[in-house]
Amino acid sequence: MTLLALILLSVKGDLPIVASNQYPPIGYVAKPGSDLCRCQGNGLGLNSCGDLCCENSPWTSTDPNSVYYYQNGGARDVSNLCWEKDGSIIRGITATSDSYGFNGEAYKAVDGNSNNGVYVDSPSGVCAHTLGGNSWITLDLHSSHEIDHMEFVGRRGSCAGCYLQSSGWDIHIGNSGTSADPLCKSSVDVSGGDVSTVTCDSALTGHYITITSSNAMVLCEVDVYGRRNMPTFIKDCRWESSHDQTPNSANYMGWTCADNEILTGFGLSANQHDVTKVQCCKLGGHSSVKPNTCTYVDSNHERAKCGNGNDHMVFSGAYDKRASTVDAVTEILAGKCCEVECDSAWCAGKDWGVDKNNCQVISTSNTNAQELVCPEGTLLTEVEDGLTGNAHGVQKVASVTCCALDLIAPPTMAPSVAPTTARPTSAPTGAPSTSMPTLAPTSVADCLLGLRDPQDTDSEFLSGIDRCLPGCRSSSRAPTALHRRALESRLLSENNRRQ
Repeated sequence: MTLLALILLSVKGDLPIVASNQYPPIGYVAKPGSDLCRCQGNGLGLNSCGDLCCENSPWTSTDPNSVYYYQNGGARDVSNLCWEKDGSIIRGITATSDSYGFNGEAYKAVDGNSNNGVYVDSPSGVCAHTLGGNSWITLDLHSSHEIDHMEFVGRRGSCAGCYLQSSGWDIHIGNSGTSADPLCKSSVDVSGGDVSTVTCDSALTGHYITITSSNAMVLCEVDVYGRRNMPTFIKDCRWESSHDQTPNSANYMGWTCADNEILTGFGLSANQHDVTKVQCCKLGGHSSVKPNTCTYVDSNHERAKCGNGNDHMVFSGAYDKRASTVDAVTEILAGKCCEVECDSAWCAGKDWGVDKNNCQVISTSNTNAQELVCPEGTLLTEVEDGLTGNAHGVQKVASVTCCALDLIAPPTMAPSVAPTTARPTSAPTGAPSTSMPTLAPTSVADCLLGLRDPQDTDSEFLSGIDRCLPGCRSSSRAPTALHRRALESRLLSENNRRQ
């Protein structure tokens, strides 16, 4: 039987029938943490055999007749599968609106309950309701996403104005959270109380979805499906299984990532979940490990943690105390934490780095040997202990906290050499004309230097010369006219070279 035949034997319910450890079927993508099968060792997890493996391999088949049917082992539910629907639902959306009335606060549009579009004017109601004309409801996705589609539930009923409250909408997607963002779709009608699927007229990406109307609006529920756009700041990841022989202290033993790397995950043993290796990744995308900021922190019986909410510290090493010359790592007693910063001039001095207000916890799912790795776009800031009771250090890794990188968009153009908000005066003054200094240059040289604005056209540049040197380009002065023609020729030749 061919691979394609195995993958698409039939479709039962919402899941296509797929053999164990096979590539995702059409319309599905590999889950985070899935990887090529290694077919080695105990044959479990990523060590299983096949094409695509994950933590619960080989129990990843959706064929009930397979010995590796997903309900026969692992977590015994669909979390066993190594693939998921392409364009998954976006979690954690929050909503705001320009106004609300009739107990219709904006958050009710994303509370997970639509009540089939039936509006209830009480605190227990589940629909958002704006007031007056020119209303808006904005959905905050909390990071940039490529939007696949949206599912809306508008108002159900035959009241006067019910239809207008859930129709005639314009939907915008972008990064400003206003109607200035690109238009996704206009004249949208989601009335009637049933689920209405809306797809943009063109592919759009953004941090916010803004819905506008010329009338009061009622939105009982919205789900958004899409893919998070991951900043390319993590690259060249590798697994490090060799102990660092020369850590900061001779009493430590464990793993240290290179100076230009950060620690993003752990390989864990079965049962006790002792660390057997660490994943180290290089940084790119305008980010780097800040020199001379690395420190060693002790862990307690609950967690090992880098920094606090006001810094940008992440892990780059993890250690146990050395009890003898030959010893094994059985706990995390200390960690190496380094600061991540933007290494480009355009973000100097900005609030840029690890966003510790936007974190997620990734937990172990069973007692099998497994790899606990932060998702793409996040950095490891905390390791939590799974052992109850008092102990010294993290005895059994139960989960890790992974926080997003708080990015600032690069400028669309390089900064200009000259100021762009204040123009020089027509000519330098011979003496101060006011008691306070003027914004204009105070010499002919300064005035001319102020013309070095790459956004100026040739005509604007020549007009600037007239302001700095009145009469310099007058056609009534023959030598100056020659100078003018020579200057114009030079400008044109330089412009041609730039093209």
